[in-house]
Amino acid sequence: MTTARVENDESDSIIPSLAADHYSPEYRGEGEKERARGVPMKSVEERKQLHRYEATSSMPWNVERVVHLHRRAGFAADWARISIDLLEGPDASIERLLHAKSLPEFEQMSQTIGDAAIGSGDITRLKAWWLYRMLFASDPLNERLTLCWHNHFATSNFKVNDVSLMQGQNDLLRQYSSGNFSELLHAVIRDPAMLVWLDADSNRMEHPNENLARELMELFTLGVGHYSEIDVKESARALTGWTSVRGKFRSDEKLHDAGEKSILGKNGNWDGDDLLKILIEHPATPRRLAFRLCQLFFGESAVTDESVKELAGGLREHDLDIACGETLVVGKPWGHPQIEQGETLLTINASGLVAFS
Repeated sequence: MTTARVENDESDSIIPSLAADHYSPEYRGEGEKERARGVPMKSVEERKQLHRYEATSSMPWNVERVVHLHRRAGFAADWARISIDLLEGPDASIERLLHAKSLPEFEQMSQTIGDAAIGSGDITRLKAWWLYRMLFASDPLNERLTLCWHNHFATSNFKVNDVSLMQGQNDLLRQYSSGNFSELLHAVIRDPAMLVWLDADSNRMEHPNENLARELMELFTLGVGHYSEIDVKESARALTGWTSVRGKFRSDEKLHDAGEKSILGKNGNWDGDDLLKILIEHPATPRRLAFRLCQLFFGESAVTDESVKELAGGLREHDLDIACGETLVVGKPWGHPQIEQGETLLTINASGLVAFS
């Protein structure tokens, strides 16, 4: 069997170029630059980098595009699903992916497998449980987004050493996968597996530990180049007292530094929730999310900087609602160089799954 590939995470060294702060006074949008040169202005629609897919003679709705849709928005598709999507067209196929619900009988079997994995204490069995969900869930986009956030909020059982906590985090990512990013971020930063992974228990008023604060700013929200080392130190102070006790989140006021802090130019007696609000409202955060979604659905280096900016703008207008960004991205053309050149190879295995080679 040839399986669909899952893209590796791209190095954060490229983030500054993708997440350049276009809110700075020096930034001039394309419209301003064209106006300065006397170039006729284009309409808003003409300026859009992302457009909803419409089948044409040069970009037909065919097997390759149906499979590519499922490869990007899920993990694969069986021949029965591909046949239905071919018949019903792109709009119905995309809407079905966006609004699919998990079936009760599937969740019951998934829970049985997951409970057995936790009982065994074997992380490889938990991996098998998640692969089962990826392959057979009736809402594949949700599983794809769960994988996206697992990549974004990277955590490993190598250090956590608790299969139950790792499954709890996986379920949490799934629960918030297509909701508001602010809610997802608040939930993940309080997640016991994350707190263990980033040494939150040693982040105390007398000796702040910067691990959680640094990852929060560098990987989870702003990206490299949008904060200083002083911001990291001050953010660590804001997070003091947040820890995990017997697998549950706890905020211990006795360990919290209640003094005044200066974070990203804002001064106050900030705590962890205040810090998250500051980061959520920073203009670099929607750019970071837009990059992550474009990377997930289109692949590395497959979209322009302008497309990332456009998606970031949509996320910002909708208060970082991932469902909005997901709709914006999934509803766009599923063109791919290999498809255009007729080089894509398909494999159908015994279970009827179809994937790119």
